[in-house]
Amino acid sequence: MVTANPPKIKPRRPDTTRLRGIAGRSLAVIGAFALLSVCIIGARAGIADVIAEDAIARQSVLQGIAVKTGEPATAHTVNAIREALLDAQRLDAGNPTLAEQLGELYALVVRGEGANQFAGAQYDKALEQYSRAVLLRPTSPYSWANLAWIKYQTGRVDAVFYRALENAARLGPWEPEVQFTVVDLGFATWDEMPTPLQPHIIELAKNTQRRHADKLASIAARRGRLAQVCGFEKLVKLPACVVQNALMKSALTPPIPVVPAQAGTQSTP
Repeated sequence: MVTANPPKIKPRRPDTTRLRGIAGRSLAVIGAFALLSVCIIGARAGIADVIAEDAIARQSVLQGIAVKTGEPATAHTVNAIREALLDAQRLDAGNPTLAEQLGELYALVVRGEGANQFAGAQYDKALEQYSRAVLLRPTSPYSWANLAWIKYQTGRVDAVFYRALENAARLGPWEPEVQFTVVDLGFATWDEMPTPLQPHIIELAKNTQRRHADKLASIAARRGRLAQVCGFEKLVKLPACVVQNALMKSALTPPIPVVPAQAGTQSTP
């Protein structure tokens, strides 16, 4: 028998207390995972820092020995440092210092090798790391100067090379190592570089002369660019510039005209 007025079923209200508990536990789990992720990232970066510090310290010693003796380091030593830096880079891929150090290490290996068959590949790896460094730290004049240097060494004097020179000059106008590198490479490519870049090189050279006049004169002489710098206040009295300025002055001084003897006159014996 069908009941005419079936009993109404009262809808069950949701258990908000229970839902709040579930939501709270979910947020707690999410927060825990986020915190764990941060801790893992932090731990990875911390481990990378420890590895990198050790490798960079060893690399610094290696560079000192190479400069003092002029002899390249042994392959075993270089490989150990490189692997340590690569391990650190895998743990902390966004660290520009690691890219810089790897670039320097690859370049250091071949500086004493001359025509070694592996030099090209090492320089290419150095170029890869220096390019990575400017992407990770585009405000570093050292990164841009290193990129310009390695591109010049590999014969890639292109638009990127000139942009690297300009950025290094703009970002590091008073950094000595940046000054030396940019002026050297600028004078080396002076005739081929875009004309608007030349004033940037001259301005950096003017900064360089304030404390390193002798070094600037040496770079300019080696590159055949004394004419560009010998008018600077700090260089004008240096021996190389005294000679250079005298030659320039004689070249600009018109020759004394020879007056022809008049007809019927005799020269004095």
